[in-house]
Amino acid sequence: MTQDTRLTLLYAALDAAERGWHVFPLRPGTKRPALHGEAACPRTGPCAGGHRKWEQRA
Repeated sequence: MTQDTRLTLLYAALDAAERGWHVFPLRPGTKRPALHGEAACPRTGPCAGGHRKWEQRA
């Protein structure tokens, strides 16, 4: 994926979020969330109070 493609996708995601749509990242070439799983949860940031699944974080 080129830098231009990444920027285009980033701007599209930010535009959707600005409209109030739920946005979450996917792993490149898949439909799997690009967020950590429960076993790898650092328990910081959004997960400070316990692991939050991708559906909760979207």
